[in-house]
Amino acid sequence: MNLVEYVQNLASKSTNDQLENLAFKKVKLTESVGFIEIMKTINPQKWTARIIQEEKYLFFNNKFLNVSKFKQEIDKIYSENGYSNFGFAKIPAEDLVRYKKIKDLIMPTFYDVMTDEIDPSIVAKILYDNEYKEFDWQPEEVQ
Repeated sequence: MNLVEYVQNLASKSTNDQLENLAFKKVKLTESVGFIEIMKTINPQKWTARIIQEEKYLFFNNKFLNVSKFKQEIDKIYSENGYSNFGFAKIPAEDLVRYKKIKDLIMPTFYDVMTDEIDPSIVAKILYDNEYKEFDWQPEEVQ
């Protein structure tokens, strides 16, 4: 086992593996409780989902991903390449944080980026690039 595999294994163990029980919890922003304060209350070692002002967010490792925008980016990249409603694009935003395969694919991004907010288009491209596309069916032509 090399160092990269060891770190991935350790990260996987440190997060909550109960993804099927992960659900978005609604949090309300107030003047005294802002986005940063909410982020401080969340355990950085747990894969945590929250709804803040009707937007869905995923928190991990003191970073966050806007899942609502992430879903839009997934739909956009799949549609542009003729794979509308195929593979990961079929998954609703609420369930994107619950699939272990998706977690395994996007978790390194939560360690690699230097900013607090993760760009949804980068993460959507990671999913698209890892999508299984080697089959006889031909995607629809892009116009």
